Formats: sequence, structure tokens, C-alpha cells
Amino acid sequence: MSFAFPTFLESMTAFWVLVVEGTLFTAYAETLKPLVVGITISAFLGIGLGLWIGLSEKIDWLISPIFIVMQTAPLAALIPLLVMAYGIGLTSKVFVVCIMAMPVIVLNTSGAVRNTPASLKEMGQAFLGSRRDIILKVILPAASPVIFAGLRLGISAGFIGAILAELKITPTGVGDIITFSRSIADYPTMYAAIMSIILLAVLFLNILERIEILLFGGNNKGYASE
Repeated sequence: MSFAFPTFLESMTAFWVLVVEGTLFTAYAETLKPLVVGITISAFLGIGLGLWIGLSEKIDWLISPIFIVMQTAPLAALIPLLVMAYGIGLTSKVFVVCIMAMPVIVLNTSGAVRNTPASLKEMGQAFLGSRRDIILKVILPAASPVIFAGLRLGISAGFIGAILAELKITPTGVGDIITFSRSIADYPTMYAAIMSIILLAVLFLNILERIEILLFGGNNKGYASE
């Protein structure tokens, strides 16, 4: 086994040391700040904008290209611009998380709303449902599987953005553990920190899946057919 690739046992030992000493909890107290703020902003604005885009062809034509460009733009090249504009504090890191997470949420939501079967909307109109009723009681429940899929992808992208911000802007939180461990060739600790990120991301995604089932338990298999 290469020195740069420690055994699983060594990485688990380093992980346990980080937990027992409290270093990991202190680090995540810093890492979760931009992540939670950024994901919350991205979720509320992303679903709202996605719903607006999906319901209006003109808004779709005007706004969708912006999020497509955001999704494809190289984030590492944008970080220096964010640092110049907002400094090296929390604001820049939140922007990085939003840039990573929001396009996925917006595009998934707009696509789900736009592709809601016309028969479902016609049924709502046949029962004299108002536009608000059709959106809240027909379109959103029908689109919920794809919207929540976008949220899960957005959270995954947000984790990447949060760690990338800590590595590229200021070495704080888990990014600081990774950077410092790599600089002193403490590879077990470095891999332990990376493993903790994966575990936390899986935990967040599972919680979101449980929320989806709780809210839309009868409609978690996709759209009704035409």
C-alpha cells in the first residue's frame, strides 16, 4: 500500500480520533454555516423560480439560459471574482454554494412543472379549480418526485461547493483539516475528513428522501401517465 493511500483501518482510526477529540464537530460547525444558508436560499428561490419558469414560456425563454450557463460555468474561475466582490467571509462561501446548488434545483423544478400531464390540469379545471388550486393541488404533487430529485442533486452540489469554497477561499472547517493534513502528509486524517463529508451527505439525502415520502407518500413513483 502506497504511503499516500493508507489502509482502511488507519483511516478509520484517524476518523475516531477526530471524533473523540471533538475536532470534527468543531470543523463542521464552520462548514455547515455556508452550506445550510446556501442550501436554504437555493431551495426556496430555486423552487419558486422553477415554478415560475415552468408556468410561463416567456419567463422560461428569458431566465432558463442564465441557470444553464451557471450550471456549465467553471466555478473555480468564478471564485476569485466572488472574493474580490464579497471578501473571504461567509458571504462568498454562501454564493459558491448557491451557484452550485440553485441551477440544478431551478432546472429540475421547471422541467417537472412544464411536463405535468395535461390531463391532470384539465381534470382540475373540470372540477372548477382556480389557478392557485391547480398549482398547489395538482401540479406540485405531480411534479414532486422530480422536484425532490433536484433538491437531492442540489444538496450534493452544495456539499461540493461548500468544501471547494473552504479549499479555495479560506481554509476553515473540514476544508482546513483536509488542507493541513495534506500539507503535513497525514493522509489517514485527510481521508477520514473526506469520508466524513460523504457520510454527512448521505445522511442529508436520506433525511430529504424521508421528508419526500412523508409529504407525498402516495406519489413517489413519478407522473401519472397520459
